[in-house]
Amino acid sequence: MLAVTDSAVPLSVIARQVGLPPSTTHNLLISLVEEDYATNTDGSYRLGPRAAAIASAGEESLLDALRSATDQIASTTGHSAIAVSLIGGVPKEVAYSPGTDLVTVGRTAATDAGSALDLATGRLLVAYEDPASWPRYIAEHPDVAGWPVDRWNGVLERFRQAGIGLRLPRPDQSPRISASGVAVPAWRHPGKPAWAIGCSAPWSLGADEVLTVAHELWRAGSALARQLGLKEYPVPEPTESTVAEVYQAAL
Repeated sequence: MLAVTDSAVPLSVIARQVGLPPSTTHNLLISLVEEDYATNTDGSYRLGPRAAAIASAGEESLLDALRSATDQIASTTGHSAIAVSLIGGVPKEVAYSPGTDLVTVGRTAATDAGSALDLATGRLLVAYEDPASWPRYIAEHPDVAGWPVDRWNGVLERFRQAGIGLRLPRPDQSPRISASGVAVPAWRHPGKPAWAIGCSAPWSLGADEVLTVAHELWRAGSALARQLGLKEYPVPEPTESTVAEVYQAAL
């Protein structure tokens, strides 16, 4: 628990959180302090320099893995690739790799969003949230896609079932500024995905193109999951019929 707070934590709180007697907790903390895994200030404890260094190295290793995944996606698809997490309901870039095609979506267009529902990656992460929270996302930005709540609920449910997020340009958008996005979930631990990885194309993708991109994303997501210690990627490889259903839902 010391790793998730910047504040010093009293012995009594640590003992209560870990479910051990204070005397046992104190003896364990003495050992951690001696090895620089924790520090003790007047009976309250913080993460020690040795543990902090390990945590920092682990975080950097994680970012390297995500950057490697987006690099692979950009290389195989030619499109700009991104890894996104949902923090406080807002999509945040974790890794980005520019596309290799002659014409690609720039970083600002690929990552900036007024709403999680503006991006394919954000839409997919919202889909994996509690469905009871979906109306809040929709109500905050009712102009995104111009869909009513019932339509959004159906789209998000389809994305969740398929493990694919999709954003297609609205018919009223200028072709010069329209862009498509495709995304798949990425896991660090079993349960809700920690990120979505995806790519953006500077035009409206057809269903066949979405299928090709979805396959590349799935391969990258599957490799990332194995690299991070998951035995099995939790979503099946995209099929033509699955992508066709997602595509129709997102039109």
